[in-house]
Amino acid sequence: MIRKQYYSLLVQVAELSPLFFDTLSSNADDVFIMNNGCCGITIQAGPANWRMLAFGDYAKSDTGSIVYDNSDDSMTFRTNAGVIAMVIGSSQNVDAPTGDLTAVGEPTV
Repeated sequence: MIRKQYYSLLVQVAELSPLFFDTLSSNADDVFIMNNGCCGITIQAGPANWRMLAFGDYAKSDTGSIVYDNSDDSMTFRTNAGVIAMVIGSSQNVDAPTGDLTAVGEPTV
């Protein structure tokens, strides 16, 4: 089967319809992982270490990130050159150390 080459890295677990490739966003096509069923990505590190998904550009590699810290089971979101925007702790409490949280819409319980 001939496919358009959209991606830089393709991990293919199962054969998909050629139409599936036409749905790729040209802004998010460098790494593409696919499967006919459930699909996922695992980032694994030692028990007292963290793992990170970093966002940046040529001038700054740490513009934003999502960090999971296994030592305290927290997830930290950083924006604007690495400033902590939000931390979700192991008890699912949310902390926004640099500002207030703003809810959009009606909360449901």
